[in-house]
Amino acid sequence: MTNERFNKKMIDLTRLIPADHFRTVESFEMRKAKSEVNVEIELKDNFIKKLNFMVPWDGKLYAYARYSEGLLDFCREQNLNENTVKTIYMQDWDDKFTLVIEGKDQKSEISFYVTDEDMKNLLERCCRIPEQKSKNPSTGRG
Repeated sequence: MTNERFNKKMIDLTRLIPADHFRTVESFEMRKAKSEVNVEIELKDNFIKKLNFMVPWDGKLYAYARYSEGLLDFCREQNLNENTVKTIYMQDWDDKFTLVIEGKDQKSEISFYVTDEDMKNLLERCCRIPEQKSKNPSTGRG
């Protein structure tokens, strides 16, 4: 029996979430548009060192992604209605990221891999909160 946790398809993150459709926020308490979905990101130290901006001590980032045509098409292909998407999770797995789209009913969940290069590109080019504009040269942390 294969382990579904490790047997996932690699997908193109730039097709789903272009950098101009993505912005970091301090928390999910910040206002968001109806066309945006919550994104929670967990980063490890090795990946954080590659970034050109500061990351909180715990490696967690919060963001909102605006639905792109690519993301809407992808949800349809996966039989997931965008109105039922609760949160997109992106978790650092050292050489790649796992991307999980969680439905509001918490029974519907789909997961894939994205490259760490796509993830770095997204985070470097998106609209970031002021606290993430520069980097502490020694640690990369805030």
